[in-house]
Amino acid sequence: MKLAIIPARGGSKRIKNKNIVDFCGRPLISYPLEIALNSQLFDEIHVSTDSYEIKKVVEDLGYPVPFMRSEELSTDHVSIIPVLKWVVQEYQRRGRNFDEVALILPTAPLLQTHDLVVAYQKFVNENRKSPTMSCSQYPVPIEWALHLRQDGLLYPEQAANLQKRSQDLGAAYFDVGAFSFLTTKHIVEGFEPRYIPHFLPRERAVDIDTIEDLRFAEILYRGLKLEKPKGES
Repeated sequence: MKLAIIPARGGSKRIKNKNIVDFCGRPLISYPLEIALNSQLFDEIHVSTDSYEIKKVVEDLGYPVPFMRSEELSTDHVSIIPVLKWVVQEYQRRGRNFDEVALILPTAPLLQTHDLVVAYQKFVNENRKSPTMSCSQYPVPIEWALHLRQDGLLYPEQAANLQKRSQDLGAAYFDVGAFSFLTTKHIVEGFEPRYIPHFLPRERAVDIDTIEDLRFAEILYRGLKLEKPKGES
């Protein structure tokens, strides 16, 4: 049994009502919900929220929310794994047991159905040893990183590496904040921080945290929609 969990806490500060903000004419959360449904991978799709406003939007889209997230897990400082664990255990209390869980972020409108399908198949092929991670390559070597200090000047993290060519430095990757697959055992018992990668191209690797991220994602979405072949999702 496979469960998709979309965590959508209320009270976002940098973007008001971020999880349900308008994105190209639809609530932002509607995009990953649709992708999860179209993948046909899941026995249940659950939006974990403490907000009755988000609950209403989600249910108006056709996705029932059978229970609300607890207040203790709805603060700014709670990480995602305790939320996943609580949801899994709440379903267990209601007589439903899931072996595998997909964490799908509500702010991933550039996700596509085949991302979930391909990543899940790789998860299975790797015997579910580690969680998956949706990731993308940094556009430049991380060894070229600069930090802004209090004097207003940029300083290199590793000055010697600024003289090296990009092809002489290894590629590095970042979590794009779109989705992961985990087993229930990963969630309940913990896991080593190593991941089965699913690589997203740079034009679909936007983690929406700010208004600037949101506008950038809208530009990319419209551009991708113009060039997408009919029937592809």
